[in-house]
This record gives sequence, C-alpha cells and structure tokens, in this order.
Amino acid sequence: PGKVLGVLSDMITSQIDRQKNMIHMIETAEDTVLRTGKLPEDARQEIRKSLEEMMDQGSRITDQYHSQVKPALTAGLDSLYDSISAASDYAVGINGLLPQIDGTLTQTTGSFDSLIETLDQTASMIAAGEEKLDRIIDEVESVEESERLAKIVEIMKNDPETMGDFLSSPVNLEENQIYPIENYGSAMTPFYTILAIWVGGLVLVAVLKCRVVEDEKIHGGKAYEKYFGRYFIFMLFGVAQALIVSLGDLYLLKIQCLEPAKFVLAAVLASVVFVNIIYTLTISFGDVGKALAVVLLVIQVAGAGGTFPIEVTPHFFRMVNPMLPFTHAINAMRECVGGIYGNAYREDMAKVLLYLPISLFVGVVLRKQVIRMNDFFERKLEETGVM
Repeated sequence: PGKVLGVLSDMITSQIDRQKNMIHMIETAEDTVLRTGKLPEDARQEIRKSLEEMMDQGSRITDQYHSQVKPALTAGLDSLYDSISAASDYAVGINGLLPQIDGTLTQTTGSFDSLIETLDQTASMIAAGEEKLDRIIDEVESVEESERLAKIVEIMKNDPETMGDFLSSPVNLEENQIYPIENYGSAMTPFYTILAIWVGGLVLVAVLKCRVVEDEKIHGGKAYEKYFGRYFIFMLFGVAQALIVSLGDLYLLKIQCLEPAKFVLAAVLASVVFVNIIYTLTISFGDVGKALAVVLLVIQVAGAGGTFPIEVTPHFFRMVNPMLPFTHAINAMRECVGGIYGNAYREDMAKVLLYLPISLFVGVVLRKQVIRMNDFFERKLEETGVM
C-alpha cells in the first residue's frame, strides 16, 4: 500500500503543478486579449492541450484510487484485522486500542475520498474556465470579422495619412452663426464706445464749471433753472462727443454695423443719460461726486460684461450687472452691430432711459437737502489748502 500511495501522491503533485501552469496560461491569455483584441492560435491550442492533459490526469488519478489504492487499503485493513484477531489471545490488553486504530484508518479513507471529490470539483472549474475562454475567443473572432473594423484596418494599412487626420480631428463641427460678426474689433466696439462716452462726461465736469455763479447779470434764479440751464450746455457737448465717437466707428474704423442709424441713436441717448448722471453727482456732491463717478466707472467696466461673459465674473459683479447703465447701453449697441432680435433694442434703450428720471430726481429734489452740507464740506477742503 505504501508504494501505491506514493504513486498516487506523485500523480496528485503533478496535477497540482499542471493546475498552476494552467492558471498562469489563462492569465497570460487574458492580458493578450485585453491588449491586442485577439488571442493567437498557438496560445489557444496550448490552452486546450493543457486542459485535455489535466482532464486525462484527473481521470487517471480517480482510476488509480479506485483500482489500486482503495483495494490495497481494504486488503491491508483485512490483513490487519486478521493479525489482530490471531494475536487477541496473547494480548488481551490491546483490545482497547482497536477502536482507535479503526477510527484512524476510517479517517484516512475519508480523507482520500475528500481529495478525490476536490479533484472532481477542480476539473469542473477548469471546464467552466475553458467554456468562458471559448466565449472570449468567439467574441474576438466576431470583432475581427466586422466589416467596419476590416475597413479601418484597410485604411490604416493603405492610407495612414487619412487615419492620422481622423484621429487628430474625429469630429467635424458645422457652425451655424445666427448673428455673425466679422471681426473682434467690431465685437468690442459697443463696450469701448460706451466707455468713451462716459469718460467724455468725466472730462466735461473736469473742464466746465457745473455751478452757476450769480452776478449782476445772472441772479435770483431758481435752483432747478440753474440746474437745467447749465445741464443743457453739458448735454450739447455730450451729444457732440457721442456723434464723433459713433460716426468715427462707422466711417473711420469701418466696423460692421447692420443698423448704423440706430447705432448712432444709441450713442446719443447713452451720452444724454451718462452726462446727466455725472453732472448730477458733481453738482450735488462737488469733488466727492466726481470721485463717485470714477468709482461707478470702474464698477461698470468690470460688471457690465463688455469684455468677458458676465457668468465668469465674481458673484458681486453678476449681482450688480442688471443695475448698471453700461450693461443695457452695450447690449443696445450690440444689437445694432450683429443684428436686432425682436424688441431687444427698444427694451435695452428703455432701460437706459430709466436712469434719467432717477438722476433728475437726485439733482433737482434731493440736492436741496445736501447742498448746505456740501457747501460746508467744500469750505473745509479749501481751508486745508490741498484742494
């Protein structure tokens, strides 16, 4: 029995080595399929050959056990029982050991039975792995037979430049411009035109006096009369500035503009409103009002969405954007440059004109409440000798 068990042990060890080798071959084949998209024929044949050898070896192990190992164990047990029975008359004390020996031998037989069952399960798992591998091979072969893949392979072989162009730009975009603008300068014209109009208003209040100085010829006028009388002068200069800027855009720079008349009208109306706002701040708050006009200019440059989409600016500028006169004046001019959509131009111009009554209310009504405080503040500034 010892020699038979030794042969069986060698067979089992050899089977274990085959299983390890088979696992390695399957892992290698899986990497090859994932990397190249196919499994070479020689690797497939080698895997099948190894599977058949493992199945044959499993069958031989089972046959070896049933044909030689188990009969030898049974014969050995029968001989052992006969020897124990013959010696029972001479060694009665050994009777207590017989159940233990029987249990040990029974456990040994059960262990071999469990080993055979495990080998059968291993053979089933290997068969399932072979079936799965066959499915992978079939899928790879089906991909190889695809007409589209064959066409791609043909192009790669015969026309690599076409394939390179496709890989560098796999998608062709078709642009359908609804309101096309010819160049970047035309697109930026509304912003810089509105900016120039506001800066022109700042220059006016820096050059011209905003307050009417009474003398023997001009005296006794009411506050609103002085306000409108001087404002009309500022308004005329503002309109002249707007005409120069807008007509220069059209005829000197030759920007794209589908609605030139409305473009000029937007510039004139924006100048009337902007000059009034700057004039009101200056006449109401003096030098502080000029500073406020400059601060308002800086906020509008960043928050009007003239250079970048307002959606990419910080939250503060997105919040104040609808409240800035720059926003609506620029939008109105953009409608003239690229093409007017519906009532967008009229709506934007109406929003710009809404600032005019607000500015007039501050300059005519509220100015009376702050004029004394403003005079006191200006006198103190003059006493410092700085301003």
